[in-house]
Amino acid sequence: MQDDLLYPLDPQQMHAEANRKQGKNLCDQLFEALRSKIVNKVYPSGSKLASIRKLSQSLSLSRDTIIRTYDRLTAYGLIESHPGMGYFVCAAERMLKPVTPRSDIQFQQQEAWKLVLFADVPASNNYGSSCLPQSWLPEKQLSTALRASLRHNLRELGNFTEAAGYPPLLEYLCKRFSSNNLSLTREQMLLTSGAHEALGLVTASLFDVGSCVIIEAPSSFMLSTQLMSRGMQIERVPSLQQADVFDKIEALCQSRPVSAIYCSSVMGNPMGDTLSPQQTFNLLKLAEKYDFLIIDDHNYADFSSRYLDHPVSQLAAMDQFQRVIQIGGFSKVLTPQLGVGYVAAKKEIIDILLLFKSSQVLASSMFTEYAVYQLLSSREYDKSCKRIIHRLADARQHARAALQSLGLKVGDGEEGLFLWCYFGEHIDSEQLQQALYQQGYMTAPGKLFFGSEEGKAYMRFNVTRPYDPKFLKVLQKAMTAATEDSR
Repeated sequence: MQDDLLYPLDPQQMHAEANRKQGKNLCDQLFEALRSKIVNKVYPSGSKLASIRKLSQSLSLSRDTIIRTYDRLTAYGLIESHPGMGYFVCAAERMLKPVTPRSDIQFQQQEAWKLVLFADVPASNNYGSSCLPQSWLPEKQLSTALRASLRHNLRELGNFTEAAGYPPLLEYLCKRFSSNNLSLTREQMLLTSGAHEALGLVTASLFDVGSCVIIEAPSSFMLSTQLMSRGMQIERVPSLQQADVFDKIEALCQSRPVSAIYCSSVMGNPMGDTLSPQQTFNLLKLAEKYDFLIIDDHNYADFSSRYLDHPVSQLAAMDQFQRVIQIGGFSKVLTPQLGVGYVAAKKEIIDILLLFKSSQVLASSMFTEYAVYQLLSSREYDKSCKRIIHRLADARQHARAALQSLGLKVGDGEEGLFLWCYFGEHIDSEQLQQALYQQGYMTAPGKLFFGSEEGKAYMRFNVTRPYDPKFLKVLQKAMTAATEDSR
């Protein structure tokens, strides 16, 4: 074993390089230099690296820079610390495999993704939106709740809230989610600043960089983007509605360790599908057999009339929160500006999430959590859900008829905010998106949800937008042009 390896780089050269490479500081450069030596086996497994003091003196860098570099190398599984002995290069089999943040397909979809998120079009023309129209929101009830929250929180300005969130809201949600065969306690829940943050918190807290996770195709493009940003290795399987999907999941689990599957058991995005009892049972059997977690995203579940009466999924009820982690939020019904989400899981998992959350955010927002508590405990939230579900049913019927009149094949989903449509193999929905954007409209092409060319003939539509003759004429014209271009 070679002792005290020093990286042969002149310190003046490093500082000059730092000046030339704006955005890459000395810590980044040293990390890349050492990583390259380790990966290319210049520093073989078991080699001892130079001590922090020695490397600091050799390169004329601060001890803090060396410490941060060694910490990053440790986090990436490249080196390990032996107390009292120093830092050593890990054995090859213990090193994390390199992670590619984005595939070529993701780069191809970058423009479509940006358009959906940041398109400068009127809200009524954004058919790719995941939000309700402003006029559908419970403005009066929101105003009352926000005023009550302001009065309450003026008396609490000097205090931090509990790390898990506002206690009365946690207590209420536990009662709301409990059923005859499932009892949820406060120690099994925590609050976040929205469902998206809850998803990120679970991923960052529980899984190492390079962990293999499974998602459905199609599924939310925000989900896949967030998982990639966290360094997850993503494996896609067909929708859980398909008969052979569980065989494919089992084959994946047999080929490599799987940490989790991300799904939406109620009102999945974009198809609006809900798992049957048999599908739920099949998924839980695989999770138990191959020891992986199930992250169940309920972000759109409150648009389901059946779920509103029983707000815990069959997955969680059957599993008793042993492997299932349920996440969700309330902004889809209330307003995107009032971000409150939740995580429900077994206590051991919540304890881990709380530690990670506390290291990132000292306290939750009592202002927004108190307002949501007021709306839930007064039953105004449930009343709003019922009104929205009724309006969505009418909007779906109108949107379905309008899109079918143009020859589109519309998915079978009975409820929810979206319609999932098929244009036919001769139309590329991403090109269609670009053409519609030129006319002042925004849509969500299918490739975003599949992460591949498999979704090129599909598109997701928000049913609450106006399917009037003007839009239908523009869409028909764009479809005709796209068909001619493909010939």
